[in-house]
Amino acid sequence: MLCWGKAVSGQLGIGQVLSPMCEPRDSQAFGGKRLQEVASGGEHSLFLLWDGSVFTCGSDRCGQLGHFKPGPRQVEGQLFTCGQRGLGIGVASLLSPEPLDSLSGIPFVQVSAGGDHSFALSLSGAVFAWGKNSAGQLGLNDNQDRNLPCHVSPLNTEGRLHQLWRRTHRCPDQGQLGHDSNHYEPLLRRVLELMGSEVSQIACGSLSPILTHSLLSSREDFRVASVSRGVARIDCDSLNRWRKHLDHSPDSPVAKEITLLLSSMACWNGSFLDQSDDEHFKSTSKFPGIDLDFVRSLFQHLSVLPDFSLLQLATKILESQLILKLLCDPPDVEAMRIYLILADRVLDNWWCWLNGRTFARLVETYKSVVVYLLMHDKTGLQWSYLGTTLKLLDKLHKVNLKAQHLEYMCFYIP
Repeated sequence: MLCWGKAVSGQLGIGQVLSPMCEPRDSQAFGGKRLQEVASGGEHSLFLLWDGSVFTCGSDRCGQLGHFKPGPRQVEGQLFTCGQRGLGIGVASLLSPEPLDSLSGIPFVQVSAGGDHSFALSLSGAVFAWGKNSAGQLGLNDNQDRNLPCHVSPLNTEGRLHQLWRRTHRCPDQGQLGHDSNHYEPLLRRVLELMGSEVSQIACGSLSPILTHSLLSSREDFRVASVSRGVARIDCDSLNRWRKHLDHSPDSPVAKEITLLLSSMACWNGSFLDQSDDEHFKSTSKFPGIDLDFVRSLFQHLSVLPDFSLLQLATKILESQLILKLLCDPPDVEAMRIYLILADRVLDNWWCWLNGRTFARLVETYKSVVVYLLMHDKTGLQWSYLGTTLKLLDKLHKVNLKAQHLEYMCFYIP
């Protein structure tokens, strides 16, 4: 990435104040990671990387970097910010990249920077906003600044994004909102002229718009995963390519790419979306929006590859890096998919490490559930639960074949 221009607040992310920088300079802030998109605000910048993570840098006087607590933290595969505030010198800015932990694990496909506020669009269409809100430009129905990202929840009721909201401030005669008036709008309001169109990108003015509509057929949809832009995908094609070019050097480009993607929660959370009828745009706390059959087929494909070196490397990355990053309190439903994705792969290993007494108690618990359902469910309405419980017992039995915790007859249900 090349950067130049004003850098008094650290918005170039080069780790020092050089203003103005009159010639392009190569920034080494991302350590060779592929950069997909750049967005510039008044005195801050945002950067979208290939693995769905975001970096930001520059002034944070209105919270536009999205940090509540000062101090740098290095967490892979998440939103990042940079500047001086974490250096403890009393200036509301940051000079070097650091993560925005409050949105860890969410796969982002576009970022947008306004004058003193910021937005991020997730792969499944969720919009997060933070920074200056004195004119209601965040669309949160108030005028309070936000120093942490907030989910713009009014868009959830629309399923797919198809709204455009804007806010006039100081220049009410400019018509930034597109409502044929100069009234302030602190809450989202549909632009009637755009009825029927879908939002696929976001954009910020100094104090006004944040979403742009896909009215023209040539408009690129930033929510669609692409190998050339946006979130990198972990799929069977990736596994085949890695196996073909993988060598035993941990510093090789392929090994670094494997480590980057397999250790990224955001990349995993964006790789197995349910594409049938755009189901993943309906992700809620009750619906994960992922294709679990796709997940199972990928792990099965990984296990049957003729060269076991990729399987060994992937297992090492999952157990020594990715699992250590899992959060007790995920920021959004899109960040929770990783727990379903890893269930089949991780639970087997964890159950193997249980002591014999704990493993036996787990088996007896599921056996008692089976007996209860058989004895009390005369109508058959809960047979789906019975099938699920039997599948778990079968998984425990397969784990036991490897771990040898119990005798074979302990799985017998009289």
